[in-house]
Amino acid sequence: MPGGLKFGQHVFNADLSRKYNVLKGLNVAGGVEFRVENFQVRAGEEASYKNYDPPTAAAAGAQVFSGFINSNDNNRNALGIYIDLEQDFTDKFLVTGALRFENYSDFGSTLNYKLASRYKFGEAFNLRASITSGFRAPSMQQRFYTRTSTLFVGSPLMPIQAGTFTNGSVPAQILGIPTLQEETSSSYSIGFAAKPFKGLELTVDAYQIDIDNRIVLTNNFTGGGNAQLQAQLDAAGAGTANFFSNAIDTRARGLETVLSYSTKFARKHSLRATLAAIFIDNEVKKGADGKPIIKASPVLVSTGQLGNYFNREDQSRIEVANPSNKLSLTLNYKVSKFGAMVRFVNFGKVEYLDPSINPANPGAFPINAFNNNARETLDQVFESKLVTDLSLSYQLIKQLALTIGANNLFDVYQDRHTHSGNMSSGRFVFSRRVQQQGFNGAYYFARLKFELPTSK
Repeated sequence: MPGGLKFGQHVFNADLSRKYNVLKGLNVAGGVEFRVENFQVRAGEEASYKNYDPPTAAAAGAQVFSGFINSNDNNRNALGIYIDLEQDFTDKFLVTGALRFENYSDFGSTLNYKLASRYKFGEAFNLRASITSGFRAPSMQQRFYTRTSTLFVGSPLMPIQAGTFTNGSVPAQILGIPTLQEETSSSYSIGFAAKPFKGLELTVDAYQIDIDNRIVLTNNFTGGGNAQLQAQLDAAGAGTANFFSNAIDTRARGLETVLSYSTKFARKHSLRATLAAIFIDNEVKKGADGKPIIKASPVLVSTGQLGNYFNREDQSRIEVANPSNKLSLTLNYKVSKFGAMVRFVNFGKVEYLDPSINPANPGAFPINAFNNNARETLDQVFESKLVTDLSLSYQLIKQLALTIGANNLFDVYQDRHTHSGNMSSGRFVFSRRVQQQGFNGAYYFARLKFELPTSK
């Protein structure tokens, strides 16, 4: 057996609230929470991780990943206290404020706030806004998870043992990996809701979220002539090492809007149409030179290992590997016992940026075996895709309804790889490095819904 992992969380809380007759109404709420977390790694049996023939290139362990070598049992607790005030100054003007104090046994104390307000311009329109701060201590898994697994790299593919080490481990100290810290955030939002006339509703919200000291998993470091690091890797049965680290600051700016219209017509006919749009711009914060600000130690900078720490593919995962926009139109129609739903969802384009590519040096691009082009980049843009969902339902009797339908009715997939160098010897026709609308294709279903009669 390779061993295993166990995570437990116990939460104890108490909340109180009371409404006071101050102006148009003051609501006071408060509470306390105590949380205990436990993360355990259970070592596997020796055969799951030991290499009994070190001179060979065979991977250690009985499976493609070696078992956990060492057991550990880690605990922490957190105490939180909050107070929330909600004041209606008039029938139209509402202000909400909240404070939360939290103390972690391993990361100290933090005080965060929220301030929000809403103003009604009559029944048809209201404006809202908020500003908040946030705090997230590294998870127990990010602090204490450690293991070695087998990766197949190169051409031809060769197995290597890749190790994930804790941020406070000796290999991390040798490389000067910065000590793991908490993430902090600040967010701002403003929006409105409108009902211009009966049946029509519109909401629009814009926001910005800044996250400092964002935690990422680094890429793989090798011994690379560092005798100390190589000795540590050898002792762990690993050829490479990676770590969780506070490498970057990020900013997300977005706009979300929903427009819906409901109407009834003729006899027993009803229609509801909902149009929703999401636009988001994620970015790694950059310096005056336009390059990402990477929080790395002098050791990493002086030894030229920033690419192992955070590279252009890591940056692309945050900025362009997910759609920057998503549009959907949903139509729900019902007449008597029959109902129909059709939904169109358009997922915006995504992009893969290869860490080995230097756009300024196309002469070093690998040959594309599909067309023998020697100057074709591994970077690729995957165009936007439209996915259609459809369902039809019928109320057979009062307690029983039948629904048949399909998700991704027309079996739409994201674009295939266009460069042979991205397919890992033909194993990956579709990209595993970008996320668009998924890669499972069409899904067809039939469903019976039965409701037990209730006594009056």
